[in-house]
Amino acid sequence: VTSNPGAAGGAVVDREGRLIGMLGRELTSRVTGTWLNYAAPVASLRIPVERIMQGYSSAGSSTTDDLVPTIDLLMQFGFALTPDIVQRTPPYVDYVRDDSPASAAGLLPDDLIITANGLVTSSTAELRRNVARIAGGNLTLLVKRGDEFLEFELAPAEPTEDE
Repeated sequence: VTSNPGAAGGAVVDREGRLIGMLGRELTSRVTGTWLNYAAPVASLRIPVERIMQGYSSAGSSTTDDLVPTIDLLMQFGFALTPDIVQRTPPYVDYVRDDSPASAAGLLPDDLIITANGLVTSSTAELRRNVARIAGGNLTLLVKRGDEFLEFELAPAEPTEDE
């Protein structure tokens, strides 16, 4: 079984243990009981994973021509999103840096970002485009955490001497 409730990501292997794909994040609706998950074949992941590791995001494109640097864009607020592997990867918070504006505000891993400065963010690529528009200003996020909607106001961190 490659995709079942509770399988919120990870490797998909064949009977010999060879990697053949990757499960995405589980999405569920408590209202409708709808459960959704996806799997991406390993061949489609090689280039995006290599580029993500280099600090780039595909911004919703499956080609390397449209890759743009994004590594510092969200980390100025102290958080990172789940890797942008499929075209419309939902904008879940993957990591919150200690002693950052995001940490001080209370943002947590697995928060789903709904809006950034009032603009709907249906994917990680769309969130990055919305955040790029503010260029150094404050960021107001509406996130879904469990059954709650919460708003966070983040100011960009002051650069340290080694940045």
